[in-house]
Amino acid sequence: SNDRLMIRKVAPEAQYYGIPAKTFEYLGTGKPILCLGDTGATADLIGRSPTGIVVNPDDVPAIKQALERLFTAWRRGCGNMPALDTSSFERSQLTRDLITVLARVS
Repeated sequence: SNDRLMIRKVAPEAQYYGIPAKTFEYLGTGKPILCLGDTGATADLIGRSPTGIVVNPDDVPAIKQALERLFTAWRRGCGNMPALDTSSFERSQLTRDLITVLARVS
């Protein structure tokens, strides 16, 4: 169903710099994301945005609290998260950003 919470491990534990493409697909759903991983690029992205909650995968009380918070929001009809502007992650924008950086160092 479209009302389901997205609960997936989207990044391997040792992945600190890359963000899996699947993460951006999850962001596009507008559904809350429970990110089980308190370090890394994926956790940073979700933690700095209004798209979900980031918790340590070993912190069972924090996971329980996050699930309760998300479930309560869903029951109140507030299950969707504010949209995240992902335009800065599009290839054309990333290419422009890279050109700007390269122009500065040349």
